Amino acid sequence: MSELVKRISVALVGIPLFIGMLYMGEWWFTAFVTLISLGALIEYYNMEKHKDAQAVKRPSIAIGALLPISFYYSLVNISATASFAIVIALLFAIPALSLIFEIFSGRKNSVLNFSASLSGIFYISLPMVSMIMLRNFNGVTSIFPEGTYSYFASWAYSDFAWLVLLVLSAIWICDSAAYFGGMAMGKHKLFERVSPKKTWEGALWGFVGAVAGSYFLGEAILPEHPSFLTIIIGIVAGVFGQIGDLGESLLKRDAGIKDSSNFFPGHGGFLDRFDSVLFVFPILTAALILFGYFL
Repeated sequence: MSELVKRISVALVGIPLFIGMLYMGEWWFTAFVTLISLGALIEYYNMEKHKDAQAVKRPSIAIGALLPISFYYSLVNISATASFAIVIALLFAIPALSLIFEIFSGRKNSVLNFSASLSGIFYISLPMVSMIMLRNFNGVTSIFPEGTYSYFASWAYSDFAWLVLLVLSAIWICDSAAYFGGMAMGKHKLFERVSPKKTWEGALWGFVGAVAGSYFLGEAILPEHPSFLTIIIGIVAGVFGQIGDLGESLLKRDAGIKDSSNFFPGHGGFLDRFDSVLFVFPILTAALILFGYFL
């Protein structure tokens, strides 16, 4: 079976499954994102072994699972104060558990091991929470003073599913446009030290594709909402999506591996598929909170 056939086969199964979970939202989507986050986190900790780092995997993975679940629960059930208290308590537990384990383990490279444990949570687990935040943005805005987010108050819960899908589509369009644009016109290397095949021409095509794709697709699936929102999504996806991709390429090159895993035939691993998401969703969620506050 060729690599192209493998990629198409995985996409035909994975994309409808993801869209289904996204549309159902609530616990379905939270559980689905949590599984993706854990898959990427495990791959990242396995990657670190190539640099002689041994993260405290079990406690870190457990907290990586609890973060999105507790955050969603706090959004839909309890106050903002309790929400942040849960997340902060879990974050404080990571360094404490890591250091306690290192004290009793007798392993070498304690500084490296400690850093490895923390970096996985901050690089993968926390950014993935922002996808859940955006899908449940009505819960995020409800923690602010009444009337502050009147702009988003009119949005239906399903509108945020379309919004998340639009962001993901902009990322995918950016990736495809950068690939084909680079193949056709690429001459000037972008960061040869990090990713030898990427070019400035491909990056420009990716950016243009993300902005144009986000705008026209947004007009189709979110016609009642302003165009500037879809343009912002395209800009963030076109810039930070490519930075996220380069960031993971840098880590893999340093570790001496081609893919984070072979979980998805023809696609690589969880981290390979969602590296751009780790940068785009946190920045976009923060931007929407700021824009919503001032609109």
